[in-house]
Amino acid sequence: MIVDLDAHQGNGHARDKLAGVFVERNVEVYTLDMYNYSIYPRDMEARRGIDSDVKLRHHTKDREYLQLLRKHLSEAVDSFKPQFILYNAGTDCLEGDPLGCLSVSEQGIVERDEFVFRVALDHAIPILMVLSGGYQPSNGRIIASSIANLHAKFNLFAIPENAGDDSRSKKKKKKK
Repeated sequence: MIVDLDAHQGNGHARDKLAGVFVERNVEVYTLDMYNYSIYPRDMEARRGIDSDVKLRHHTKDREYLQLLRKHLSEAVDSFKPQFILYNAGTDCLEGDPLGCLSVSEQGIVERDEFVFRVALDHAIPILMVLSGGYQPSNGRIIASSIANLHAKFNLFAIPENAGDDSRSKKKKKKK
């Protein structure tokens, strides 16, 4: 399953689906795409390759954005029962983004990412999050905040007990 939450329509993978690229590899792919339908690329043909085509208006805010995500992702996971989620976590939906033209707050992005991960983990579905979109100086900080939140909520990153030990420093000390 592809969960594409970049502000732009995911016409690339939709066109791959229409061209039979996934069928050739004996893979069934379900695509959930939430995007601002008023901005590039407005690919009407590619829309046929999107299973859950959630069109957003300019300046869609947190409440509507998150309600739509909760509804459509839950329905998609329940009906498709994916074995894997590829999550495109674009941050060009952030309020003030000059290209995405949506109005999701920093907290809205953190909540969005947490919800996608919660659904995947609650259903024991492996998930890979990739980053895209986001054309403001604050995007890096917001992404870091979201990843820190995901770790705090779900303990995603196992940290080895000897993390922080610098074995090279120990070897240097022994040589002295």
